[in-house]
Amino acid sequence: MRFLLILMLLLLSSCANEPLRSIASEPITYGIVDMGQSGVKFVSPEVRGLVLEHHLSMYFKDSQGNFVDFETDSLKVWDRNGREISFKINRHLLGQYYVTIVQKLTAPALVIDFKVHGKALRIPVTLNNRQASASHSNLKKVKEEGNRILLRLDLADESGRIILLSNPPEIIVGGSQIIEEIKQIRDGRWEFWVRVLETNHILYFSIRADGVYLPNFYRYQHVEK
Repeated sequence: MRFLLILMLLLLSSCANEPLRSIASEPITYGIVDMGQSGVKFVSPEVRGLVLEHHLSMYFKDSQGNFVDFETDSLKVWDRNGREISFKINRHLLGQYYVTIVQKLTAPALVIDFKVHGKALRIPVTLNNRQASASHSNLKKVKEEGNRILLRLDLADESGRIILLSNPPEIIVGGSQIIEEIKQIRDGRWEFWVRVLETNHILYFSIRADGVYLPNFYRYQHVEK
């Protein structure tokens, strides 16, 4: 009996000392990247002294839509003048990577292409050192048709300069409302319809633009007529 007790204690001790697996320790599964199935999203940018760090989340898939890993040295970043842009890349999960690109705060907007083995993403990415400011941006009602509201969003930075985005802004509204097509009118200006499904309701709109989040940016009270 005493021998069995000692044996159990030894087994418990060995399990407790077993190292935990980290995400980075998961096996890498290589595949053939289809850039038409792959994409990129912005994470919140960070200002560090005189530079701005653009943090991007990239995902890579094969032609079947499955996440795949790849040799990261085959990823290249180029601007529209054919200049290669330096970056840092770290694997997060299968087919998912974090990319960081550093720009001077005074640098103009930069349009770049991500390429793997010479093939680029379908949509180029715009790196903009201008971040949307809640105090200089604006969201207002253009018109109302029944239970549908047309809203116009103007995005600007702290100096009032327009914001160029790589992707349409994300519109977040509480309740069961439906955001319909978001259409770009011009640089820095977007319009979209909201289908209101709840009567006599106060709507709070939040905006996410290239990783910058503007919570409760606009309040609108919808009254059924």
